Order: sequence, then structure tokens, then C-alpha cells
Amino acid sequence: MIDQHIGKSIEVFKGWLKNLLKWYHINRYCGMEHVKNCVSCMALFLQGATLRWYDDNIDGINHQKDVWSFKTVIAGLYDHFIHNVALTETSEKFWKAQYKYGEGVMIFCYRLVRYVEQIVRPPDRYTFKKHYIMRLLKDIFNYLLSKKVTAEHSKMELILHHARKAEEEINQMAAWYDT
Repeated sequence: MIDQHIGKSIEVFKGWLKNLLKWYHINRYCGMEHVKNCVSCMALFLQGATLRWYDDNIDGINHQKDVWSFKTVIAGLYDHFIHNVALTETSEKFWKAQYKYGEGVMIFCYRLVRYVEQIVRPPDRYTFKKHYIMRLLKDIFNYLLSKKVTAEHSKMELILHHARKAEEEINQMAAWYDT
């Protein structure tokens, strides 16, 4: 068994699929001539609710389709077990994201962008900028306000530029106090 919890999160599902594809590659189950084998062998890597879904829909007596491709089985598993989890999980990650000291303002921004790319109904630009600014360190936030950088009137490039400047100043001050 690769993983019995593929329905818990999108990351677990991606890891399970990656490991399944590695197993297929190692055992030379690649190419169109092995599609049926890939679909049949997939049952070996499922447990619990995912195996029941597989049995009911692909292998069972009352299955709905006669021919399943590897792609349609993976899409079926995703739709049944992951889709709703992924919607709420990524959205929650975005709204709960906090700047971590030492992470850097750019990495924090990229992390937020990555979450937004996975959200079905992403926030608009203003909401993204406001969320980004509000989740920064208080010192960086105050620096942005002192430069009159706001979510309402500033482009994201300008926000990032000043946030990086503030971060550099904070790091210089910390280095100066440490010596």
C-alpha cells in the first residue's frame, strides 16, 4: 500500500499519485498497451473508502462505465475524495497565512500566490494586496504606511519594493545591534 489517506488532502493525493507513477515506471507499466493493467493494479494501492469507490465504480458488478482509462480513474478519485477538501484547505491556508520572521517578504508573497492559484474563486487584487500587507510584521507594515503605500492606491510591485526595503532595514538594524 502506498497510502491509505489519499482523501485527506491535496498534498497527500499528489504524493500518492507520484508514488503510484514511480511504481508503474519501475515495473514498466508505461504506454497505451498497459492502460488496462494500470487500472487493474491501482486497486492494490487503495484502502478503505477509496478501495470501496474503486470496487463500486470500476471493478464492481454495477459499475457505470465499461472502459476506464488511467486518467478517468484518477479524475474520478480526485472528484470524489479531493475536490471539496482541496477547495477549503487551500482557501484556509491563504486566509490563515502569516509572515514568518526570516522567511522574507518575497517568499511570503510567493506562498500567497501559490495558494491563490489553487483557489477556485481567488480573491481580487485589492483583497490580495490588503491581506498581504496586513499579515506582514508590524515594523514592515508601519514602514509601508510611512511611505503612503496602501492596498487601495499602490501596485503590488511598489508594495513589494517598499516591503523589501523595510525588511533590509530591519535586518541591518538587527545585525548592528548584534555586533
